[in-house]
Formats: sequence, structure tokens, C-alpha cells
Amino acid sequence: MSPIPAVSTTTTGSGIVPNRPSHLYPEVWDLAYLWRISLIAAMGGFLFGYDIVVIGGAKPFFEAHFSLTSESLRGWANSCALLGCLLGSVLSGVFSDRWGRKRLLLIAACLFALSSTLTGWADSFAQFVLWRIVGGVAIGLASNISPVYIAEVTPAALRGRMVSVNQLTIVLGVLAAQLVNWLIADRVADATTSEVIRDSWNGQYGWRWMFTAVTVPSLIFLVGMLTVPESPRWLAQVRRGDLARKILSRVGGPDHAESELQEIERSIHTESSEHSRWRELLNPGLRKALLIGVTLAILQPWCGINVILTYAEEVFRQAGYGVSSVLFNILITGLVLTVFTFVAIFTVDRLGRRNLPEPYPRTRSGRSGVRHVDRELRVDLYVSVSSIRIGSGWDILAVCRNLRRGICVHIQARAGDQRQEPGADRAGVRVVLLEGKAIAITGAAQGIGKATALACSREGAAVAICDINGQLAQLVADSIVASGGRAIAVEMDASRRQDVTQMVSESVRAFGTLDGLVCGGMRRFYAAAEDFPDEKWDMVITEGLTGYFRCAQEAGRQMLGHAGGAIVFVTSIASHKAVDGGAAYCSVKAGISGLTRQLGVEWARRGIRTNAVAPGFTVTEGALRTMSEEEARVLIPLGRPATADEVGNVCVFLLSDLASHITGQEIVVDGGYTVGANVGAGAIRR
Repeated sequence: MSPIPAVSTTTTGSGIVPNRPSHLYPEVWDLAYLWRISLIAAMGGFLFGYDIVVIGGAKPFFEAHFSLTSESLRGWANSCALLGCLLGSVLSGVFSDRWGRKRLLLIAACLFALSSTLTGWADSFAQFVLWRIVGGVAIGLASNISPVYIAEVTPAALRGRMVSVNQLTIVLGVLAAQLVNWLIADRVADATTSEVIRDSWNGQYGWRWMFTAVTVPSLIFLVGMLTVPESPRWLAQVRRGDLARKILSRVGGPDHAESELQEIERSIHTESSEHSRWRELLNPGLRKALLIGVTLAILQPWCGINVILTYAEEVFRQAGYGVSSVLFNILITGLVLTVFTFVAIFTVDRLGRRNLPEPYPRTRSGRSGVRHVDRELRVDLYVSVSSIRIGSGWDILAVCRNLRRGICVHIQARAGDQRQEPGADRAGVRVVLLEGKAIAITGAAQGIGKATALACSREGAAVAICDINGQLAQLVADSIVASGGRAIAVEMDASRRQDVTQMVSESVRAFGTLDGLVCGGMRRFYAAAEDFPDEKWDMVITEGLTGYFRCAQEAGRQMLGHAGGAIVFVTSIASHKAVDGGAAYCSVKAGISGLTRQLGVEWARRGIRTNAVAPGFTVTEGALRTMSEEEARVLIPLGRPATADEVGNVCVFLLSDLASHITGQEIVVDGGYTVGANVGAGAIRR
């Protein structure tokens, strides 16, 4: 028999994840690709800002050209585009799910180019109004679809940053329109009459070029959109999952693609449930959130900035400025708006946002049963409200649509349905399993550890993301915080006692307590037993068995001094089965099984439950390197490998009060592999 090659790897409990440079990890995104997609899509925001504001600088010239003397005609000329915006907003909701996000953005780009050119060279006021309305349709489409497209392509950890780019490009579009207007216009003397302006270059051609200039970024937007992919969510919705998986893999690798696609498919399935209806918006627990969102949408256009940007020429002229001075002062307002947009972007995460109140009643136990609409719904509302942009009071429809989507995904109506999901009370409201708990998770930057961290956060826990790779840990923590949760990142090596002590102390300092611990993540090394190097044996044993014990010991000391808690070890079916070259690895996993039983009994009477989860083949990038999914389907009786989320959900169960009478146990999550692999394989072959 040929000797077994030595292989060094890292694991989070099941699938083998070979040691590799951090840039190959699935959680380190293809930032160049993401930035290119986001910036191209955000051109819709740029054009929105430009097109909605360009009229302010052109106003004195086209009014003189068309001899608009009545206030009603002047007001109609300035506001007619809003009628198109309303129509575009409605159409974006009707057709985005039918035609896709990309196709609607391409249509918007074409409408921007067409309407800007024809508005600029309109022969009559009626034509001017018609093409302004068409431009408004483009604004309505782009203002709603661009941020949605960016959010659906971008990973959660980067979503807030990328969507904020769209808001920034809107402001840059406003500034660009004001700058171009100022550069195009010839200087006008302060006492110049309307008749003189009408006969001047400004009155005959200047205002035309101000509108026509929008054609250049419109064509850039059009060409750019031809090079970006469709939204993965929409592709999954129209049953084109293979293409969606390909796009998501390009963004963050196969592991990210698989977990993200599963989450998308679950949300689509839930959203399409017959129980998810518009009347849920009137649920007593949601009325307050709905009222806040709609009120903000209505009041935002009345806050004053719309008047300044749309009627800036009138405001400054009434203040005594001449036409040329008016254009310069409009440019100054745009610069101030841009500067403070950058201030907001760089301070909002540091200073925080005001959380919405919790509208749900408490459960019979007295603890809050639901995160105030649910964390993801809070984010939907936040994104909806924050996407209400300058001059876009019509986006009320988008707020309601996004709010309803969050309700459909996260709250299941139970009218006429007696079935009840685990974690749901009789009213049909989902009960959060880990509300108010603080959980530390080691090896949480990727794979099963990351899936467990996200699952704990969804169930209401504050989470310490602990990993030897601090950069990846911070990304996971950022994604949880961006979703409205509480999380910190702790860079630590479980083989170092001081790092383990620091992990516990930082968790307690951040959250005030420590209620649970999930131990996962260790390096592996495979070699034939007779050739196994001493230093590699020591490494695997120290980082695995010793590291798990130290984490449990330090966390246990904290829990024993308070009200107890729960510990979950992520081990492996290798504690029951031999693995080629796995002398150290299998010894560690078997040792962890013994440690689980020992601590499960020793600490039981002192309020600490200790259990283990033993995954089998689990779909992670590392696991796919050792066994294909097709091979796993043949060997596993259930016909498929587990997902990281499925393992993470078992960890959540063991941490929760639902497992209050379980301790010292090891739950195998392998689809029946260890007890009936041959039966499953035979059934499949037949």
C-alpha cells in the first residue's frame, strides 16, 4: 500500500477545509467584481439626481424661451416629471418580478437618453412636458430598482456599504447637474429682462444643452448594464438557480453561493405562501412600523431640500441675486450637500441609528418573544426608508412593498391553518429561541461556525465571532450588525490560554454576560500513523482537544459564577469512524466525545448543559475538495449532504431552552450515513 500523503487542513467540524491563503476563502469577496457591479447599477442613482435637479438651472432660460408667464405653467413645467416618477415607481413594482431587475434598468437607461435629448430639443412646450414625463418614468424605475439590484447581488457583510454608494451617486448627480449648468450658461447681467434672455444664446441653446448633457451618462449606464449579471434573487425566482449559483460563486465562492441560494429560495417560498397577504400590514404589531415608514416617505419631500434644489433659481432670485450669481450659489448648495453626504457615510455606523421600538407583546414567560418586527424586517424597513431620496415622495409604494416582503418572509399567518412550526406561539408569531442570550462561537468566520453564528443572531442572541482569522471574523460580525443584530469580532487562537481568556472577557465586557459557547474550528493534518510527525500531532491535539477544553473551562468558570448556560462542541462522525491518515484527527474527535459526556454530567447539577453535534459530509468549499456532492448522494441514505445551516440549526436547538433536559449527548447530523450508508447506496443504485 502506498504511503498516505501528508495534508494540512483546517476544519469547522465536518468538511475538510485545507489551509490556504485568505484570499481563497469564500468569505473574502471578489471586491473588484462587486464594486464594478455596484457602481454601474448606481449610475441609475446618478441619473436620478442629475435629471431631477437639472431643471433648476435651466428654469430661467426655458421659461423665457417658451414665454411661460403664468405661475401655473411654471409650476407644471417644474413638477410634470413627478407624474412620470409616480408611474415609473408603480411600473418598477409590477414588472421587476416579471422581467428582472437588469432589464428594467436597461429600459431606464434608454428612457434617460431618449427623454433628455428630446426634452432639450423640444419645439413646443407640450413636447417639453411630454418628454419630461418620460424622463420621470426613468427616474421612478432607476430610483427603485438600482438599490434593490445592488442589495440582491451584494453579500450581507458588504450590503450596507454598497447600497450607500447609490445614495452617494444621487448626490453626485445633483452636484454634476449644477456644475454643468453653471459651465454651460453664458454670464447674464443682473438686470437682464426675459425678452433679452429669450433671444440670447442661453435662451435659444444653453438650456437645451443642459438637458441634452444627460445623454452622456445615460449611454455609459446603458453600456455598463449590458456587462453586469441579472439579480440572483430574480433568477432563483424564475427557476434559473444554476445561473444564480454561478453568479453568487463569482461573488464569494461555492460555499457562499450554496448558503445564499438556499436562503433566497426559502424566502421566495415563504413570500409566495398563501398566508402572506397585504392585510398583514395592518397587524397591530406592525402598524407602528408601517406608520413610521409611510410618514417618513410623505414628509421627506417637505423637509425643505426639494424646494431648494427644484426652485433654487426662484429662491435665490427673490433674495436679490442675478441669474449668473444664482447658478453659482446653486452649485455651492450642491457642494455642501455632497460634503455632508460623505460625513453621514463615514459617521453613521460609528454614531449608530435609532432603533425602532419593539411592538410585540411579551410571551407568557414574560420574556420578549419576537425581535420588534423581526431583525430582517427592521432592515427591510430601514433600507426602504433610507432609499426614499430627494424628491421621491412617490416611493411610499416601494416602502410598503419592501415592508410587506419582510413580513412575508419572516411572519407566517396562521388563519385557518392549525399546523404550528417549532418556535411559534398559538398566535402564529415566531418565538425567538435565544432572545437576550450572549453566545461565543469559535471558528465562526467560515463554514459551519459562521452558519451557527448567523443562526444564533437570527434567534436573538448577541454573538462573539471568534476566529484565528480576525479579518474574516470582523466581516461576519459586520454582517450581523448591518442586519440589526449585536456582534463583536475576537481574533483568537484556541491553543493559547491567554487568547481563550481574552475571548471570554471581551464577550462579557461587550454583552454583560456569557450564556453559551459553541466550540468549532481546528487545523488538521493527515499522514500515515507510522510517519506522523510529532510536531503535527502536538498541533492537532493542542488546537483540537486541548483548545476545546480550554474554551469550555474558561466559559464554564464564567457560567458557574452566574446562572449556568449551555456548551456545544462541534465534533465529527470521525469520532465513530476511521479516516485515512486521521490518527490525530480521529483521536481529537473521540476525545471531544468523551469530554462532552464528562462535562455534561459533572456540570449538570450546577446549571451547565454540555452537548456535541457530529456532522457528516457537509457542503462547504473545503468538503467539495474531498468528495463531490454526487458521491455523497450515493453514500448518504437521505440522498444529499447536509448544509452548514442545518448543522447550525442543531447547535441553536442545543443552546436553547428547548433542549433544557438534554446534556452529555452527541447528536449526529449525517443523513443516516453512519448507521446505514450501504442501505442508502443500494437503494439509489436500484
